[in-house]
Amino acid sequence: MFDDEADFAHRLIPIIDDASEKSIIFSPSSILNGLAMFYVGCDGETATEIQQIIGKEFNKNAKENVKVKFANKVYISDICELLPTFCQTIDQKFNGGFQQLDFNNNVAAVLEINNFVKTETNGLIPNMVAENDINKDTAVILVNAVYFKAPWNLLFRNFDMIEFTASNSEKRMIKMMSRKAPETLCWNYLENEKWTSLGIPYENYKAWIYFVLQIKIIL
Repeated sequence: MFDDEADFAHRLIPIIDDASEKSIIFSPSSILNGLAMFYVGCDGETATEIQQIIGKEFNKNAKENVKVKFANKVYISDICELLPTFCQTIDQKFNGGFQQLDFNNNVAAVLEINNFVKTETNGLIPNMVAENDINKDTAVILVNAVYFKAPWNLLFRNFDMIEFTASNSEKRMIKMMSRKAPETLCWNYLENEKWTSLGIPYENYKAWIYFVLQIKIIL
C-alpha cells in the first residue's frame, strides 16, 4: 500500500472494529476510489469532509495508476438532474462509472447492479444488493467492490487440523492452512500495546496482504 492508503487504513480500522464484532477484510484502495467518485460530485462542506476522510489533497483531474480491478459505480435515480461537469469528469477519469436507474422498479435495479458487480468480480460477488436495499426514496447508490488475484510469494501447505480459540475463549478444532516463513524471507510483523499485524507478500513482493489483530484489554 502507498503511504496515504496505509494512513487511511489505520484510521479506518477502529471505526470498522466498533461497527462489527466479526473478522472482516477490506481494501483501502477500493474504498478510497469509491469516495473519490463521490468527491467529484460534491462541493463546499461535503467535499471538505470527504477530503478529510480521504486524508490527502485529491486532484479531481488526476488519474490513478490502479493495479487491481475495481467494481466501482455510482447509480443515481433517474429523477435527479446531473450537472454536465460531473458526467464529464466521471466519464473521463473513472471510465464512465455512473448510471441512472429507475429505483421505483427495485427488482430491475437490483438485477442491473448485481450483474455489473458479478461481471467485474469474475462471478465471485453475485449478490451485492437486495431488493429491500432500494425504494422510491433512494437517490444514490455507491457500489464498491474489488477483485484481486495473485500467486503467493511462498505457497501455503494443505489444510491441517489446528485448535482454534474464539473470542469467547471457546476452543474447537478447525481446518487451517499454515506456513512458517524461512528466515531468509521478509514478512512484515509489527506489534504494539494496541494491536499486532502481519504482512504477507504476493509473488515478487509487488503486493501485500496485512492481517491486523486488535489486542483487547479487559479491565
